[in-house]
Amino acid sequence: MEGTNVTNNSTVAPTNATRINGTTVAAFIANIYDIPLDETLTETMINLEQVLQDRYVVAKVFSFLSAMGSASILFSLAVKCHKKKLERTFDRLLLCLCVSDFISSVSIFVGSWCVPAKSPSTGLEEALGYPSFWDYWYPDAVGNIGTCTAQGFFLYIGTCGSALFTGCIAISFLLQVKFLFPEKKMRIAEYYFFGISTGFPLLGSVFILTDQGFNAAPTGFCFVYPSPSTCSEHFQDNFYYWYHFNESI
Repeated sequence: MEGTNVTNNSTVAPTNATRINGTTVAAFIANIYDIPLDETLTETMINLEQVLQDRYVVAKVFSFLSAMGSASILFSLAVKCHKKKLERTFDRLLLCLCVSDFISSVSIFVGSWCVPAKSPSTGLEEALGYPSFWDYWYPDAVGNIGTCTAQGFFLYIGTCGSALFTGCIAISFLLQVKFLFPEKKMRIAEYYFFGISTGFPLLGSVFILTDQGFNAAPTGFCFVYPSPSTCSEHFQDNFYYWYHFNESI
């Protein structure tokens, strides 16, 4: 696609000593995409800088509320389980759903802090010549490769598990209401529910982990993404589309 290839010209990119803000990044984007450095581009990068700051606050607030909601349900189910066993299929599936949601919510809450404080040692500087760009895109990053990998690992398990257990709850209602499955048949169905909903996230996360696929993503936390993320075509295209979108309005 036109405008998405990194170009090498005589313009010198800012160094680590340069204060990173929307204005300096606008000059950098104009350089690598060979587009005019005008008020539209500068305003776009300044607005993007504010968006990058706001998204962390929004993510932490909603992930915290989600984690507290899941914890509340888990506490209620724990009290119920203490008094008597969780006899219904729905209760057992809901318990696993809340555990998965709690894991993913906590992972998102700590996500921006788990991103490596420094950019990957290969790729970013060589391709863009702009190591300080990492600080602009991940201003809250204080982690390392280990914390990033762990956060992506648990986030993958939590999100996949939440989606699968939600689907299993819907299917269990269908089997019981539409097809009138008795308790004995529902017990058999549960083996498939739990096997798929726990096995797929675990096996998938292990496979991605062995492929070193958990890295910092443009979303602001670590997930399944190339490394370094800022050198991927998708990441660079975001700037291209963001610029032309603001230019058209």
